[in-house]
Amino acid sequence: MDTNAQKGQEKAKYELKEFIGADQFKDLLNSWLVAMEKGEDLVVNVKGTECTIPKEAFFSGKFRSEFEIKNDEYEFELQLKWKNLEQNTKQ
Repeated sequence: MDTNAQKGQEKAKYELKEFIGADQFKDLLNSWLVAMEKGEDLVVNVKGTECTIPKEAFFSGKFRSEFEIKNDEYEFELQLKWKNLEQNTKQ
């Protein structure tokens, strides 16, 4: 039995981030689009870790785009959130 769940405590956060070049970003966006169109899982590599975005996430997940300006820094972010992250990463 998961004692953390019993106590209502939040599970540990797992996060990988890395900066990539323009060509790699373009390839990632293209792979994302192809996976969505074909209804296939998307497998990406982030900091040496293979991460799988299940095809179900494309249909049941929440998409968000964000544009932010702080001082002289601009940010554009694309995000997909979905439930049930079991088995989505492999190191």
